Amino acid sequence: MKKLITRATYPKSCFKSFPSNFQKQNCSSSLSFLLLSSQKSFYSTLNINNNNNNPQTKESIKERRKKEQEFHTSKKYLHTTDSSLLKGYKSTIGLEIHAQISTKSKLFSSSPTNFQPLPNTNVSLFDVAFPGTLPIVNEHCIKQAIKTGLSLNANINKYSQFDRKHYFYPDLPLGYQITQQFYPLVEEGRLRIEIPNFTGTVNNSEKLIDGVLYKFIRIKRIQVEQDSGKSIHDVDHTLIDLNRAGNPLMEIITYPDLTSSLEAELFVKKLQFVLQSIGTCDGLMEEGSIRCDVNVSVYKEGEDPLSGTRCEVKNVSSANNIPRAIDFEIKRQVELILSGQRVEQQTRTFDAKKGETILLRSKENIPDYRFFPDPDLPYIELDDKYIEDIKNNLTELPDQILDNLLKEPYNLNYYDANVLMTTNGGVAFFKNILDWNNTLSSKLVANWIASELLGLLNSNELTLEQSPISYQQIGSIVDSIQKEEISGKIAKKILKVMFDEKSNELAIDIAEKNGWKQITDRQQITEWCKHAIDTHPTEVEKVLTTGKESVFQFLVAQVIKTSKGNASPTLTNQIMREMIQNKK
Repeated sequence: MKKLITRATYPKSCFKSFPSNFQKQNCSSSLSFLLLSSQKSFYSTLNINNNNNNPQTKESIKERRKKEQEFHTSKKYLHTTDSSLLKGYKSTIGLEIHAQISTKSKLFSSSPTNFQPLPNTNVSLFDVAFPGTLPIVNEHCIKQAIKTGLSLNANINKYSQFDRKHYFYPDLPLGYQITQQFYPLVEEGRLRIEIPNFTGTVNNSEKLIDGVLYKFIRIKRIQVEQDSGKSIHDVDHTLIDLNRAGNPLMEIITYPDLTSSLEAELFVKKLQFVLQSIGTCDGLMEEGSIRCDVNVSVYKEGEDPLSGTRCEVKNVSSANNIPRAIDFEIKRQVELILSGQRVEQQTRTFDAKKGETILLRSKENIPDYRFFPDPDLPYIELDDKYIEDIKNNLTELPDQILDNLLKEPYNLNYYDANVLMTTNGGVAFFKNILDWNNTLSSKLVANWIASELLGLLNSNELTLEQSPISYQQIGSIVDSIQKEEISGKIAKKILKVMFDEKSNELAIDIAEKNGWKQITDRQQITEWCKHAIDTHPTEVEKVLTTGKESVFQFLVAQVIKTSKGNASPTLTNQIMREMIQNKK
């Protein structure tokens, strides 16, 4: 990479006087930190009065919000697909996702990026726009963005640059955001989502496998930019926390290819998993590592999907709230159109408690951000070798892992394969079992991990990595089932014993110790079957005359009961069927 870390002349500009209660402290960073010395509050003493100078505008927003609450009555719905709700309208959805890059220091300063509950402690001179300070590009952030682009099948631009986006907000000390408006680092990618239980029409670019639709969502661009600080709004004042200011972000912008809230939710969760897998973002939405802006419009079926008026819902910070916000917004717009009103281009926010979007401001007049190249930062020029080195160090991607599990030699179903892939350490645990005993059924092994083991761990709030049950023990359970040494019912008992006792005993040892080993003695089972037939002549007659399977299984259950659950179900079924057939 050429010309990445250099300095430029800092332009003359006007700066506000710095608060008097800031003090300089010694830090490990090459830059001095500015920390608040106030003992009354952790927050900055910078108080911004929330009283709007234009009471007419403020009142107008309040009135419009009140009218909206009165107009929109139906609040409870999720994954809107019911045509009776949509009234012949369809939705077009695009996402703008801000993912914080996993790195130890900020994008243009050496301040740490770790999540810090104490406000204004991860702050350097540059982060607060102190006069005379200059940005220095964190090269690791560039590498992480390139890795993300390669993982999303995108084009890496060999030339990119940083631009200034000018707007005033109290938690943006510079008075502008450094972003990549004109020449982004990454463009034209795509991410595959899997939609289960799909019953609709499949397009040429999509695939349907075992009822699961594989759909590709195009990604327009990924731009590297700095985050702003955080405003904490009180009744009378706004408190400023600059810990987040200058944190490195990847803004991942999709094309409007999403058509439902379900697709949007699946996309965000899949992207979150990909970023975590390759190590470019920790994906912790509760800490603000991923925030999502949702753009929603509706159009009449048969018309141009882009003919609707787009409304943006800002900063949806939970994957579970994304479909809720989208579904409310779809319903709100459809109701407006059906009542003869016009959908205005707006910026809105989502109230998770009420389950509805709320008007923030109108976007009828698009603001002029006065973008221009940042004179303090060099352009970024990459060569083929630089990109190729990053590509060669990529780990196996989630889609590759899933596809491998679905085909030979494993041939898993989508559900089990997806559970293994999305469980931390799941695929390695699965493969360790098959390496331990290569005669085991891969499908049975996957089912026992996905359904039984993970179900038990989840109910006890444990992860697979915290499991007291080893992969050898799960393998021994599957092995004993295949050899008909234990039944499926007994296998679940053994799993519980392994969990409770936290021993390294294998399944067959636990079965023998507790007298649970399955009985496969044909002569013994034949005697039990004869006893069941002799003591239940009415049921035998019903089987002979009606052939009801439920009645036949009743007779089998009597044998299992007599054997205290140890008789082989397979052998019992076989012998019982033969004996009843001989009575015809």
